[in-house]
Amino acid sequence: MNIVIIGSGIVGLISALCLKNKYQQDDVTLVEANSNIGGLLNSFNYEDGITFDHGMHNFNETGIRELDELLWSILEDDWLPLEGVN
Repeated sequence: MNIVIIGSGIVGLISALCLKNKYQQDDVTLVEANSNIGGLLNSFNYEDGITFDHGMHNFNETGIRELDELLWSILEDDWLPLEGVN
């Protein structure tokens, strides 16, 4: 089976990863209109050397244990979780 995922934002990337890892799908193709992948997790590099992280600002648990564990395993070193009342 050939699978095509339109968009390489976080949903497209995670979908491709899940298909490959859980269902052993090797025929997954990501189609992206932009020159970079990542969607809202992308950065903009300006000519004067300034980098602006456009990235998403909030990430909540999905309530799906397997998906939450996968997301945190990917993002754990780069994200600061908010705990308690914020």
